[in-house]
Amino acid sequence: SEAGQWLGGAQCEGGGWQYDEPSGDADDEHCWDGSDTDFFQSDTNTTALAVQALASVPGTPVLAANPFGFFRAARDDIKNGWGYDLTFTTTDANSTALVLQAYAAADRNAPPAAVRALRDLQYLRCGPRYGAFAFTWIDPEGDGTYKRSGPDTYATTGGILGLLQKPLPVAEHEVTRRTSGCRA
Repeated sequence: SEAGQWLGGAQCEGGGWQYDEPSGDADDEHCWDGSDTDFFQSDTNTTALAVQALASVPGTPVLAANPFGFFRAARDDIKNGWGYDLTFTTTDANSTALVLQAYAAADRNAPPAAVRALRDLQYLRCGPRYGAFAFTWIDPEGDGTYKRSGPDTYATTGGILGLLQKPLPVAEHEVTRRTSGCRA
């Protein structure tokens, strides 16, 4: 399709896509031109959505670079998931979930540690937070002791889709097992 061809051509040389514009002549490998008016470089969320969209389009264009190489470069080496981009790498539920869906869209096995990283952001103990996902990890004391941020609706929506590892669009899916022994 024309949209698929355009999207394939918008890829940055480093394998990702940026949020707002296609790759330009003055851009580096992450679509950053270094000017005060360029606010975005390639990011995990846009790249994951582009991979899912292209996987669903017949006649997918040949890509300039492997987006999974970009995902490897952008991965959080502490928590093993993904943050938003190469400068905000702390694992967050939204980015990690989208990248896991991109792996599924491309029929690739997701890194098991990344799946665990997303699960680690979910509150699994019984109580008012049970089942919710935190958006990310925070270090309130600045001492390297990370804890989950509070429960987040958007992160929970993304987290569910990421744990299913089904690319968009997601058809109806029956949950067949509980995450713990907590009873409602």
